Amino acid sequence: KNSAADSDTINELQGTISGFVFLDRNNNGIFEDGESPVADAEVILQDSDGVEITSLFSIENGSYSFSPLAAGSYFIQQIVPDGYRGGKNSDGGEFGESVANDLFFVTIEDGDVASDLDFGLLPAQPSKRELLASSFDLEMEPLDPENEI
Repeated sequence: KNSAADSDTINELQGTISGFVFLDRNNNGIFEDGESPVADAEVILQDSDGVEITSLFSIENGSYSFSPLAAGSYFIQQIVPDGYRGGKNSDGGEFGESVANDLFFVTIEDGDVASDLDFGLLPAQPSKRELLASSFDLEMEPLDPENEI
């Protein structure tokens, strides 16, 4: 007996959570033209209690995607790969929010596609521009001509 009202048949729309891992040259959290994707960066899907559900690695174009997912709340965590340091995350789009460096909290309903959950990375070594623009507090004592030898 087949019936559309069969209680054993559940037809839930499944959701998706996706984004990119990239080298954020201007450290603004936005994956822009001229910025390079980062492949093989580990991204972890956790439940709302922070318990790992699964993990995967970004592919050649820097993208990652968790699908199909049931409606609910999730954490998405990036593990910073060797050779990089954490940069800024995107703002999280419509369904997520950046709650810490390299961590998003995302809530999706049936059929939602939460995209643009992007993780920006910086080179492990700061660039000369970053170093010069940083806020080092270098106070130099004036030379006292009386103490010259």
